[in-house]
Amino acid sequence: MDLPPRLEPTSCPLMAADPAGRDRAVAAFNEAAALAAELAEKHPRHLAAPGVPETLQKLREVRDRLTRQRYLVGFLGPSQCGKSTTLNNLLGEPVSVEGNTKATTSVVTRIRRAPEYGLTLRYLCVADYQHRRNILCDWIRLPNTAGLDETRILEKLAGHNPEASATAAARPVKPDDKLYLTRFLESRRAHAGHVKAVAHEEDRDYTDRGIVLVHPAGELQPAPTMLLAEADVRFPRDTLDPDIELVDCPGLGAARSVDTVLTKDFIPKLDAALLFTRAEELFNEPLLDILGDLKREFGDRLESRVWVVVNKMDGPLRHAKLEGVQGVTSFDAIADFDTRYGLPLSQVLLGCKPIYDDAKKAGSVAREKALGKIHLEPDDEPRLAEILGKYPAMKFAFEELLKDGGVGNLRRLIRETVARSVAAQVARDAARTLPEHAEFLRGVIKEASSGRSQQEREAAIRWRNALMGQVGQTFGRSKFFEGEVRRIRDTLLTRFEASTTDEALRWQSAKSLVDEQYRIDAESTLQPLLDKETGELVRAAYAHYSDALEKQNLPALSLGAAGSPADIWVQFRRDDLQNLGWLTPVRPRLYQPELIQRLAEDNLAGVFGAAEYRQLMRSKIRTAVHQVVLAVMSRLRARLEELVREIRKVLWTPGPATA
Repeated sequence: MDLPPRLEPTSCPLMAADPAGRDRAVAAFNEAAALAAELAEKHPRHLAAPGVPETLQKLREVRDRLTRQRYLVGFLGPSQCGKSTTLNNLLGEPVSVEGNTKATTSVVTRIRRAPEYGLTLRYLCVADYQHRRNILCDWIRLPNTAGLDETRILEKLAGHNPEASATAAARPVKPDDKLYLTRFLESRRAHAGHVKAVAHEEDRDYTDRGIVLVHPAGELQPAPTMLLAEADVRFPRDTLDPDIELVDCPGLGAARSVDTVLTKDFIPKLDAALLFTRAEELFNEPLLDILGDLKREFGDRLESRVWVVVNKMDGPLRHAKLEGVQGVTSFDAIADFDTRYGLPLSQVLLGCKPIYDDAKKAGSVAREKALGKIHLEPDDEPRLAEILGKYPAMKFAFEELLKDGGVGNLRRLIRETVARSVAAQVARDAARTLPEHAEFLRGVIKEASSGRSQQEREAAIRWRNALMGQVGQTFGRSKFFEGEVRRIRDTLLTRFEASTTDEALRWQSAKSLVDEQYRIDAESTLQPLLDKETGELVRAAYAHYSDALEKQNLPALSLGAAGSPADIWVQFRRDDLQNLGWLTPVRPRLYQPELIQRLAEDNLAGVFGAAEYRQLMRSKIRTAVHQVVLAVMSRLRARLEELVREIRKVLWTPGPATA
């Protein structure tokens, strides 16, 4: 087994701006690497012990981040939120192909500064092709395909109806998903030479970007480009910091689920991310989904790792910006990124393409004209000052928005801030996690050298393995949680449908639906029910994991004064049910008037009626239930990991440290 080699400060070029932080990280890494070497020398058989291979892999990943030559910064967000357009404005030329009304980007595209223009295509290797194929088959609920060739899978796919085996309301199969998988498999058969044991690359003309990196305009056909892993785009402009690569990822929530698959699959490789959203629909379901992925990758606090770009500030109308609904303005809604999702407002930028277009054309744009582009007037300045006075960081972003649509602010962030901030965070993360890795390896060495009874060691290992298996269940699809999604969703939908009849809604205006009916349904009727069901979910989740562990007939194990693992689990359950305060930061609010404040405008009365209101509420219920289940899954995962740590402390049989 390859051991992670020692690290020298000179091998960490991106951390040179903080020598002290770099040196602490290097010292912590070398301590863990030395323990790995000691284990290999004195107890080589223990390199295969449970947890050791995973810990060594974590060390390699930490070393990889510390020695990065360039940081990978993802451009992420829902489809049609202006990612590619903003990227081109940032870079000063059309590097990325822009969409109009449909998703455009189809390949994860890495963009970096280089001496000259270039485009390199990187195809899937055999292992990565199998991985993507399995994900796509799983996505459309086509089971038992792992050992089949393309012809057999195509035969199964021809008669497959995804809806007949639907199990997860939170992840619907989209109309184009079956066709895409069919063409993907056909591409593998027709162009097998592009998928090799080792991924191969192909240089193309830079001008081919608009052909090979986007979804085709016509009918989807088998093609080598469907077998691409990623693309490398190079351009000779100083608008991009040479220490970073921008990664343009396909939009989430598009007509084909593959766009979401590709983006989610790339997130673990990212060092930082710019998360794009639309001002008129800030917290949509795809954005909340990707925000959850980023929190799992970077931790609950996102400082120095994730920035939000609120695009299309010309969307919300004047009333929404100055008065809002129930006093909640567009700017108050944006502030929720900090108060509800732990992302400082200093990491929120504002964007508006019409302002940028005018500034680019004329060299600058008058303040009055810029205000007009976002439906405001000079007379609104006092009210703006009052609102933005509550949010100094947002006030700065707003002033930058009026100058050039926010592009200058984004350019400074990319050129001057991101690499330095990420380097500092990488150093902090390393200083935090490496001692855990070292503690684990030290424990394995002690266990291997101790005279502890074989029976005691085996009991501890069985408990640890069982618990880590349950931890793994909280990261992927779970029949239990999928069932809870359906149960809670159906409960809320049934209550909503029972409390709002077509007759009662038909004669209400758009303003009445938004200002009055929405408040009654969301705040008075559904929110208390959602809170009640959340408590039931916590109770059921604890019972589910208790049953799962009990079925494994685990041996008796004492953890000292704390009792047995089962005793500790009972205490966790009691604490979490008696005090649900841990849910407060992520508790979804069904009543969020800022999300639909545009609908309060009287001039939309003709296009927003009972049907649209019902569709809106059903969507909000699905999103809220999704948030609740993710929060409870995260809590149970943390409790399981805490129990593993208790076993590690007492018996010196720790599980793998987590990054």
